Amino acid sequence: MSNWHFTPDPRLPFLNFVLPFLTVFLLMLLEFTPSTPLSGIMPWFAMPAVFYWGLYRPQHFPLWLAFLMGLVLDIISGPVLGLYAIMYVLIREVGKAQRRYLVMRNFIMLWLTFSGLLAGLLLIHTFFMTTVGFNYDSIVPLKYVQTVAVFPLLYYVLARGHHYLVYEGWI
Repeated sequence: MSNWHFTPDPRLPFLNFVLPFLTVFLLMLLEFTPSTPLSGIMPWFAMPAVFYWGLYRPQHFPLWLAFLMGLVLDIISGPVLGLYAIMYVLIREVGKAQRRYLVMRNFIMLWLTFSGLLAGLLLIHTFFMTTVGFNYDSIVPLKYVQTVAVFPLLYYVLARGHHYLVYEGWI
């Protein structure tokens, strides 16, 4: 049996759902921090977390939660209601569908998969925004590059925290 199968600790079962929700929610809030002058071009911090939890713990980050988190982000920021909800659902589902191939692969393969998936989501984002009547936003490709660049750091933090909690018996 590989290391990523485990039996949840019955003492704290709520952590199984709270940890993915909390990390995605806090990263969503980080996207809107007004403390920097570059807050308009902050990366999509929550996208790597949605991909991570969809890949490693899809049972603890269900589809409805991904949709709900995306809908909250749409209400906070999006001019197109449902766009981020669709993006979160797609990134979570692709992570879940590809988990058989990606879980035991090296990090570069994960990074390339995430980069390609995010490029596809960028096309969907651009299509819906221009269909509704918004002009093409030149900041979106910069957000893509920033998100791909920040992926290794976010992946490392999520993986270390996840590993600690799993092997220390918290979840």
